[in-house]
Amino acid sequence: LVSTVLLAAACSGAATTAPSAASPSAAAPSAAAPSAVSPSVAAPSAAASAAAGVASCAPADITLVNMIRSLSNPYHAIWDAGGQAYAKSIGAQYKVLANEGDSQKQVSSAATLLAAGNPKCTILNVDPNASADAEALVKSAQQAGAYIITQWNKPDDLHPWDGYDHWIAHISFDGVPAGKAISEELFKAMGAKGNIVAIQGILDNVPAI
Repeated sequence: LVSTVLLAAACSGAATTAPSAASPSAAAPSAAAPSAVSPSVAAPSAAASAAAGVASCAPADITLVNMIRSLSNPYHAIWDAGGQAYAKSIGAQYKVLANEGDSQKQVSSAATLLAAGNPKCTILNVDPNASADAEALVKSAQQAGAYIITQWNKPDDLHPWDGYDHWIAHISFDGVPAGKAISEELFKAMGAKGNIVAIQGILDNVPAI
């Protein structure tokens, strides 16, 4: 939902000011309601650039793209459903690109899409497979003239305001309070006894860390 709001703002010209740079809300995002958490920071120049650029495209020429890991993941399946619904509501084209956890596939599929389509009327909503992938994805969109929103993963020293006028925003969340609360309730339910197995996710992925 947050992504949809930003995409709508970019298309309407409403996203011309940056949110506060204060820390994002500590509330834990659920797959169904990520809108309860504020985006980290959007660059005003990028939002204004997106508004001006996309405004020159007819709705039917706009392509909204969700780049996710897998449609078998309920969280990303909801992204896909929301993207389809929003694209339909404005008469835009819609695509979903799943990388199945393969960073190389994600980066190359973005480059292929932008080379074959109409990048100046394309907006990418991307969950980079790993933090290190964000820069390549952003640069690919920037060079092609497309607009991009990243979620969750990026290097700490890489920001939308670092000269990227096509990087509309980066959205992330603080999962530490949620992890702590869930763990405490789990331990209570277990009677403070038993064993715990931690399954490691992608090492260069913010939620896994």
